[in-house]
Amino acid sequence: MTAAWMLAGLLIMMTLTSCDKNEPTVPDVSLEIQNVYDTSVEFTVTAHGASLLTYKLLSEYDALPSADELLASGTMADPELTQVYNVRNLEPETQYRIAAAARYADGRVSAVCEKAFTTEESQAIVPSLVLRDAVALSTSIKFTLVPDKAEKVAYMCVPASEGVPTPETILSEGQQADPGMTDQYAVAGLASLTEYIIAAVAESADGTCSEVQSETVTTLEPEPVAIGDWYYSDGTWSSGDQTPVEGKECIGIVVLTGRSTVANGEDTGVYYTKNGSSRMDNINGYVIALKDVAGGKTFAWGSHDVDGDDGAGTTHLDTDFMGYYNTMQIKAKAEEKAGGLSDDPVNNYPAAYAAVVLYEDEVPAPEISSGWFLPSAQQMHYAYLYNEVIDEAISKLGDAATPIYRNGAKYWSSSEHWAQNGCRYWSYMVCLDSSVFDPGYISPQQKTKDYKVRAWLVF
Repeated sequence: MTAAWMLAGLLIMMTLTSCDKNEPTVPDVSLEIQNVYDTSVEFTVTAHGASLLTYKLLSEYDALPSADELLASGTMADPELTQVYNVRNLEPETQYRIAAAARYADGRVSAVCEKAFTTEESQAIVPSLVLRDAVALSTSIKFTLVPDKAEKVAYMCVPASEGVPTPETILSEGQQADPGMTDQYAVAGLASLTEYIIAAVAESADGTCSEVQSETVTTLEPEPVAIGDWYYSDGTWSSGDQTPVEGKECIGIVVLTGRSTVANGEDTGVYYTKNGSSRMDNINGYVIALKDVAGGKTFAWGSHDVDGDDGAGTTHLDTDFMGYYNTMQIKAKAEEKAGGLSDDPVNNYPAAYAAVVLYEDEVPAPEISSGWFLPSAQQMHYAYLYNEVIDEAISKLGDAATPIYRNGAKYWSSSEHWAQNGCRYWSYMVCLDSSVFDPGYISPQQKTKDYKVRAWLVF
């Protein structure tokens, strides 16, 4: 009996051994790292004959998942096709692992295949910048910037005697440009017949700077300008004795040349180009818009509740030419109180909003001008004194312009009124109404009253 049992056990073991030898083995997953960069990795992964193949990125410290876990949560790959896969947005100089596993149609699962790698040192992003098409006028220079791989772009205009500024100076003290697109820029308020350097630089996200791009440009001789001249949307002008230049958009009439002095109304204000990027030290003249804002709609100046007896910080004289300064003060108050100008008559400044925002939407001012502003009381009074010259020019434009001296023409100014009896919260209206007995007068009025708005700019 003992021998019989031993013989039976031997036969069973032989049978089991025979079955193990016939059991098919599970093929290994083929995983190879191809290229490693500072923030990405490229690899191939295949499992011929598999019905499902997945891979997963692991950190140096992540536990190795089981094949079932990996197949349930990994990224799918093509088992048969040998192609390059990549994983991006990695940290430089960091160790990672790629793990992969496969499942076959008969339910068998491969072992987890794992490959480790370390990303390279950070590779600097080198931006580039092209400065081109620099064109000089008498008091301004236009140019184009073409950035690439830039996070920040800045430019400066300096007298040629100062030399080309350093990248650090341009980035910290220069004007900002759009790093994502090719665009034209301009600096204004320059001296005529003077040599300047336009310099620009680009900086990438990792702080790498391009080479400074620069060009030396000489401004032209001043173009003559006179009262009654046409002023165009590109910042140029032409003689009012001739018809407007064909193909140009006339947006205003020159009403005074040079910076105003005490004779017409003192102007000691500091002017900047429309976007605030360049100081305008040279003033060619003042321009009045061709039409009233919003087709002659009337606006309140504001409300006593906005500022009380303190006012908005404008000048409180009716004799100066400080409309731009006044408007900047009003804008600053609006920013402080409401985040910007609006047509809210209770908590904001509708008349200034009309001149600065609404009219800019209707007729954009040139970038090299001051942009539209609400004129001072004396500026609108000056327009009355020269209404014949201004309206003669306006009449030549037909329906494209509206006379300033006409029936019902009463305009708000940016000048506030102050008196010892506490009337600072009033503002000056200027009457250019041709139907009244004594037109041209300046009158303090409550800010809640509604009058028309005529915008001005300086170039």
